[in-house]
Amino acid sequence: MPYQYLICVNFQTTNWDAYGSRKNDVEIIEFSALLLNTENGLIESLFHHYVRPVHFPTLSEYCISTTGITQSFIDQEKPFDDIYNKFLCWLRQMIVKRSLVFATPQNLHSSNGVLNATFCTWSDWDLGHYLYRECIRNEKSRFECMKAWIDIRRAFDQLFPNRFTFTNALDWANIHRNYNNHSGLEDANNLAKLVMHLIGLGLRFEVVTSCSY
Repeated sequence: MPYQYLICVNFQTTNWDAYGSRKNDVEIIEFSALLLNTENGLIESLFHHYVRPVHFPTLSEYCISTTGITQSFIDQEKPFDDIYNKFLCWLRQMIVKRSLVFATPQNLHSSNGVLNATFCTWSDWDLGHYLYRECIRNEKSRFECMKAWIDIRRAFDQLFPNRFTFTNALDWANIHRNYNNHSGLEDANNLAKLVMHLIGLGLRFEVVTSCSY
């Protein structure tokens, strides 16, 4: 495995239907990130917060039914600006404590083997769309390391002719889901389990997605 550390990320967002008809309006309502040590499979640190939406603050019935997050619960949480600042503080602490050297769009091909960390997602939506849109709306900048990540779904697209959903992939790896609704924290944990399962099968991951925006 080229990277000793992966930050497995999963966001839950507001939504109005199963078709993503308002994809540019969605806001993050659950922010989950796990620091996975790929050498031993241990989760060495966890960042998890719920987030109160402010631009479209009323959750749809569809959102409540799919996430299990209620309006009264989310109304008590802090907005994205506050949670994102906390995340950046956590990320800085991890960089110092674990001596993390992250992949970025600039150093992917000129790092001379010194990189030991990157982000990891299922699809490009979490970092390439949801976080990007939130940062634009809230006038927040992103660290360069948040613009490069491993997309585990692409690994499955290469391994199997039929497109896998996240649920399909977990079933294939015999990873049991402990919930009925979508949960950002559980999905991040299961993503870490899926990564370790694939590493155990000898699969090596490279950063396959980066962006300059």
